[in-house]
Amino acid sequence: MSTSETDSGLDAGREREVSTTGDEATAPERAEATKAPRQGGKRRPRSIHPGREGLTRTLRIVSALGVLALGAGVVVGASALPTAQVAQAQPLAVAVPPTGVALTCPTAPAATSGAATDSELSGASTTTTQVLGAVLARGGALPSATLGTLTAAGTALTPGPDGAIGTLADPAEPSVLRADPAGGAAAFAVAATASRADSGDLRGLSAASCPAGSSTLWFAGGRTTIGSSATLSLRNAGSTAATVTLAAWGATGPVALTSTAVVVPPGSQQTVSLEAVAPDQDRLALQLTAAGGLVSATIATNQLDGLTPAGTDVVSATAAPGVEALVPGVVLGSSTIDDEDTALVRVLNPGETPATVSIELLGSDGVVPISGLNGLVVEAGAVTDVTLGGAPPGTYTVRVSSDLPVVTGASLVRVGQPAPEDPDVPVVDRAWLSSVASGTSQAVALPGLGSVVERGELVIGAVEDATVTATALDATGTVVGTVEVDVPAGRSVALDVSQLGSSPALVRLTSDAPVAAGAVLTYTDPLGELVSVIGAQQDPQVERSAAIRVSLG
Repeated sequence: MSTSETDSGLDAGREREVSTTGDEATAPERAEATKAPRQGGKRRPRSIHPGREGLTRTLRIVSALGVLALGAGVVVGASALPTAQVAQAQPLAVAVPPTGVALTCPTAPAATSGAATDSELSGASTTTTQVLGAVLARGGALPSATLGTLTAAGTALTPGPDGAIGTLADPAEPSVLRADPAGGAAAFAVAATASRADSGDLRGLSAASCPAGSSTLWFAGGRTTIGSSATLSLRNAGSTAATVTLAAWGATGPVALTSTAVVVPPGSQQTVSLEAVAPDQDRLALQLTAAGGLVSATIATNQLDGLTPAGTDVVSATAAPGVEALVPGVVLGSSTIDDEDTALVRVLNPGETPATVSIELLGSDGVVPISGLNGLVVEAGAVTDVTLGGAPPGTYTVRVSSDLPVVTGASLVRVGQPAPEDPDVPVVDRAWLSSVASGTSQAVALPGLGSVVERGELVIGAVEDATVTATALDATGTVVGTVEVDVPAGRSVALDVSQLGSSPALVRLTSDAPVAAGAVLTYTDPLGELVSVIGAQQDPQVERSAAIRVSLG
């Protein structure tokens, strides 16, 4: 469950800031870039418990407003000239038109040889999938948009009064939502996919938002130990080929990959078996770097405990390395610290210096510190899993704070009843969550609600006081309900989407302060609960703070 920011014109809402002084330049610092099921009577290792003055020129790129403004005031030889001779240059405005949006969705998880210990005994699964794509009206303008497979022309979405929404049932190929700008602004487009298998090796609920292309992606989820599989899906919705370079980290440091580069032709998908290129990794994190074009990516994960299904999900890209991360949608049941399979938080330190991190749960009643984790040290280049076993039941947003940039994800576990095939081993479903960007304008698609999915719950977390308006649209693009909620600083608020109106297909969130949001999707079958989490997608047209400052002297 999750998002990474687009690095191209597809993300229409960026400002940037870079400072240079003379021949020296400074920029914001950037990071360089669980548990396996029982096999052969063994248990995997348990997770950790708790100078010189000059003249200045300012350049601001505000793609959200479609304007590139150059604020001058550059004076040459100012110390030698009378003040009256200083001329004030007029700002130079250059139109920067918004570009189209392309959001790509993966296919449903499929069985792989890595997940099956015996191909003749592995259980076949029948999977039901729905992809939902939508564009929202902005200022009375509704963008034109199509939804279809990656290799074919899509079908136009039917406009409604407040948005246009379309769906695909059981697509055999990756799908893409394409949306054009409207009213001088980039389309506010969202898309997500949900798949459910009720039996067999793939029993579970898998859901993910469909991201735009990017040049850099980070992941913190999945494993490649015996009985586990992780398949990386690389999708290129652009018109030029992209070469993707992979880097991986594990529990003890960087992983030597058997293959590090993949070429993704335009309009295509390439898959990589991570158990082949990075085998036997219980704690896995990845960085993808694309050149020549932009890609979107997800990781399909599957685990078996012998012949018993032990969790299927899709891992979305997580937020880039940072000193604070928020993971909404962590719903915990009763557990103890000694439970064999528990929810966890995964932290990668991609830098060259140990990082000190603390982990908190932002709940409905405030902050719940994770016992013993203040001052947890994550070694340079290492991936650490921190158990949430024993934490109070509740609905939370995980907050990770660090003195150095880290990458963060989380995992939920739902233990059910034993299946008839093995009455001694309970089935398990597993959800992988990603840290998300906070924002004041975002939306969450709810694919398959009422069919693939039984129930949806919004989880909204905040680090400062925020008032949030949640507006639900149905499949016709019509607003069916609006609710306003206050989210106090350091807390999370949960909303059952059924409270927002009849048959919601998506929920739009606007707030007066940044919040992190996601949708927890569930389905209950005779053996237990299935769960997956979708992160909210940001409005690409929201202006973000940045500037370019150049000092000469």
